[in-house]
Parts: sequence; C-alpha cells; structure tokens
Amino acid sequence: NVHPIYNIKILMIKRELAKDPALANEDWSRFLPKFASKNVPTKKPLKVREKKPYTPFPPPQPPSKIDLQIASGEYFAPEVAKQQGAKDDAKRAANELPPPPSDAKPKKKRERPHKRKKDQSVVDVEQSEVSADELAAKIRERAGVEAPKPESKKKKRKREQREA
Repeated sequence: NVHPIYNIKILMIKRELAKDPALANEDWSRFLPKFASKNVPTKKPLKVREKKPYTPFPPPQPPSKIDLQIASGEYFAPEVAKQQGAKDDAKRAANELPPPPSDAKPKKKRERPHKRKKDQSVVDVEQSEVSADELAAKIRERAGVEAPKPESKKKKRKREQREA
C-alpha cells in the first residue's frame, strides 16, 4: 500500500540521477526511498443482527403488589389478619432453616495485643500506695513539662472560700 505520489517522487529522482554522468552506470537503489510493509489490521466484518418481527403492541405489564394482594384476598383482610400472616411467614422461614450442628465448636475471639481490655486499668488504685501528686510529678517529668508554680496565699484563700 504505497501512495501514488511516492511513485511520482521515485520517477523524479531517477530523472535527476540520469542527468548526472558519474551516476549513470551505477546502482540507483541507494538513492530511491524504501517503503517497509506495515501489518495493518484488517477490519472485522460487522455482525448482522437478525431483526425481530415487529409487534405494534407492547408486552403486558407484570402485576403490581396491590394486584397480587387483591388476587389472593389479602388486600381486603383486616389489619390483624395481615399481621398474623406476617408472623406465620416468619415462623415458617425460621423452621425451614436447619439448626446449627451441635458438635461445632464456638469460635473464640482472638485477643489483639495492642488493645487493652476494658476491665484492666493502667494503675490499680487500691493496690498502689503512691499519691496523686507523686504520679503527676512523674508524668510531668517524662513529658518534660515543668511543675506548675505554687499558688499564692491570696489565691489559696479565695479557692477555699469558693469550695466552702
């Protein structure tokens, strides 16, 4: 698949080479363009679908929930009967399921090492004899925070009056 314009180009090159007496007796193939063949994919044939026969009328609509209830008589039943029917359906569904095998072992939840159980506390208050002030001092020391300045006598009196 070479465009015809390239054939014209080849003829023009050959004419120029023929004019030159030094190249008149040599091989001209090195001057002519070389066209590599490309693997061009062929188009796939189109799939022809069979046409269905034309029907002017659409297919019938499926019945609605209300239509099904009217057909079964459930639509006209009182509310109590409807609720009773729903309970009966639930019981039937529960009876259809087979009971779990009794020899099956219950699965144990694996303990995750990074999560602490709720009933375990970090420090057991009853067992420790360390005061809250000492613990606060240790925490401040680890965090690298300086201890708060002691209250002045004036502020201490005001706080005690508020508490009383």
